Amino acid sequence: IDIIFNTTEGKRAIEESLTIRSAAIAGRVAYFTTLAGARAAVMAKNRIYDIMVHRLKDLHEELAA
Repeated sequence: IDIIFNTTEGKRAIEESLTIRSAAIAGRVAYFTTLAGARAAVMAKNRIYDIMVHRLKDLHEELAA
């Protein structure tokens, strides 16, 4: 398992999610509890190869110009 999306509703579901959350932490698995978080994670994964890395020094030089 690489990622867990666990949304809950109701007191019992929230209590049961503790076990899932603990296992995710122990297994170093990404864990999200909201639909917004799940959507953001999926969007980020889909764009992971579109990321460009810039040196901070270069960015400051551009701002100063």
